[in-house]
Amino acid sequence: MEDARSQNLFSSLLAALVIGLINIIYTVSFSALIFNGPLTAYYKLGISTILFSYAISSIVMAAGSSLPGLIVTPKGVITAIVSIISVSLIHSGLPAAGADTVVASLFTCLLISAFLTGLFFFLLGLFRGGNLIRFIPFPVLSGYFGGVGVILISGSIYIMTGHTLTWPDLPRLVDSEMLYLWVPGLLFAVVCLAAAKRYSHFLTMPLLIAIGVLLFFTLSASMGVSVDDLRIRGYLMPAMDTGITWPQLFPEFITRASWLAVSDQWGHILSIVLISSISVLLYISITEVATGREIDLGRDLKAVGLAGMASSAIGGFISFHEPVDTKLSYRLGGTNRLVGVFFGAVCLLFVFGGSHVIGYFPKPIMGGLVLFVGVDLFAENLSKSWRQLPKSEFALVLIIVLSITLLGFLEGIGVGILVATVLFVVNYSRIDVVKNQLSGDIYHSKVERPQAERRLLKQHGQQLRIFILQGYIFFGTAERLLGTIRRSLRNPSGQPENRVTTIVLDFRGVLNIDSSALNAFSKLRTTADKEQITLILTNLNASIDSHFKSVRFFDGERTLHFAHLDYALEWCEEKFLKATAAEYRRPDDIDSRLEEILQYPNLVAHFKMYLERIELKAGDVVFRMGDPSNCLYVIESGRISTLLPGANGDHLRLRTMGAGTLVGEIGLYTGKPRSADAVADSPSTLHALSYERFKQLEREHPGVARQFHKHVVLSISQRMALDSEAMRALAP
Repeated sequence: MEDARSQNLFSSLLAALVIGLINIIYTVSFSALIFNGPLTAYYKLGISTILFSYAISSIVMAAGSSLPGLIVTPKGVITAIVSIISVSLIHSGLPAAGADTVVASLFTCLLISAFLTGLFFFLLGLFRGGNLIRFIPFPVLSGYFGGVGVILISGSIYIMTGHTLTWPDLPRLVDSEMLYLWVPGLLFAVVCLAAAKRYSHFLTMPLLIAIGVLLFFTLSASMGVSVDDLRIRGYLMPAMDTGITWPQLFPEFITRASWLAVSDQWGHILSIVLISSISVLLYISITEVATGREIDLGRDLKAVGLAGMASSAIGGFISFHEPVDTKLSYRLGGTNRLVGVFFGAVCLLFVFGGSHVIGYFPKPIMGGLVLFVGVDLFAENLSKSWRQLPKSEFALVLIIVLSITLLGFLEGIGVGILVATVLFVVNYSRIDVVKNQLSGDIYHSKVERPQAERRLLKQHGQQLRIFILQGYIFFGTAERLLGTIRRSLRNPSGQPENRVTTIVLDFRGVLNIDSSALNAFSKLRTTADKEQITLILTNLNASIDSHFKSVRFFDGERTLHFAHLDYALEWCEEKFLKATAAEYRRPDDIDSRLEEILQYPNLVAHFKMYLERIELKAGDVVFRMGDPSNCLYVIESGRISTLLPGANGDHLRLRTMGAGTLVGEIGLYTGKPRSADAVADSPSTLHALSYERFKQLEREHPGVARQFHKHVVLSISQRMALDSEAMRALAP
């Protein structure tokens, strides 16, 4: 037990020491990227601030994260934005007020961004809203990371030469003296890229850095160049004293900051919040894969938020999950919470006693390291985008990268979001909002009708067109819908029975419509009025209904709306049957109904003697779900609906039977209890055939019974055929 505890302690110390040394080198690079030019004197302050941020975040996360052994670090992508803020402040005119004011304003920006990011993370974790960030389009993210890679490449050149990677400075960079400054760094970056691609061992980068430093000083010594000469020629990082440089607490720099200059950086500050939010979710997901352990997203977001707000007190950097270092920690046996504490301690020890060694670090190695990170970020995102994205979206990635390079960071992101929005509108407009396009000869209401009526409805069904809609309807998709409906109105044959007289639009699958889409629907109404077509809308949710009512869409006589598609189809069928009364005269007495069922007039009297007449008022119950199926009913007049009771007291209409049809015949044949309620929709006259009388009919008049059986089988078969035809029409 004691041996295991000692082994865990040693493994945690080893992991913290190795990871700490690696990140100290990156810290020096980050500080050199931010504190350069007029701010070089504050370079060591930057290092101590970043390392204190490491320590604070590591200790907070060691206690608060759901993942033991987690390593958290500031990220290069955020450092790149901070370097943009630094450059912006340097060129804002503040240096005239003194470099101290510039640095105070920079730390104030860091304080605000760290606090706001931390607060945002904490609230995301508290309210479990982490998934909201996942709605950022992938091409925008890829373009952003590619643009950050360009910024890091430009920053690496500045670290090595003191000149930016801009058109005016390009001629200077090819001078012989300048080539000696940045070409070695370029070669080192190339070696790092090749090694990183081939080897995945955690010691690859530390060994390359150590070999690079050793080779640099060996070559310098062989050429007789001293350390002082190297520093004079600009090959070494700025020399530092051996004293401790404590980070400044927020009252010190807030009082000396230029708030006017800080206010000009709000765009960059908010971009840090946004990009940090996107990055933390990405890094958490990768960390889960790297360690094979699940992370509680809400808990970790709250912990990262608290760490960020704590770091803001020193104008620090927001730190979050680092999957590569965490995986390295696990490989070295550092799988407990002590790793984070020890990692923070290593960073603090360097601030207290080891920072003077930075002055001996070669700029080509430091700049080459930043160049390696920038090129790797740029190349990885562009190559991944080329493989995974359509060419139009890959073009968006290139546009964002070029915009960030030529216009600036925020401008590039703005251009990317704008172009992404346009592409989304164009692509979404190509999606057909018509899920199904049907006609009345295929799709019918749930009203059960006599065979003659069904035949008539099928014969003239082309006069009814049904469009089942889906998705979100806006100006782009609405115009396409309008074109589809107009094409459906064509009648090449010129036959009256094929002329469309009714259009039904079902909005059950529509999420919403925008105000501009109403213009297209108004055009459709105008076309319908001109062609004397009835326009019916069904299944409107509250939002869509309010849109149409706001423009008085339903004020016309030919524009209607129904709560359900089924009721709209029933209305259309009833209207058509009334209009074609001359073609089909409905029988209106029981003898005529039975003659239609049995097909032979001489059988009616024999069948009728077994029936019992029942008179019902509207709302009367014929039977309840679960009742025994002890009889069937022939409807002489009126309407009966079978309803499925719902949990909330509502009912779902399964079918409605009219005059000349049967109710409850399937239950009588199967003997199973009733599967639904049957209720009279209007005053109705029924004729009941009980099970006992039915069996008596089979014994005494088997020929009549056989003819009735034939009618029942035919009715069920036709119903199934209609249902199958409708299902095929609705199939995707």
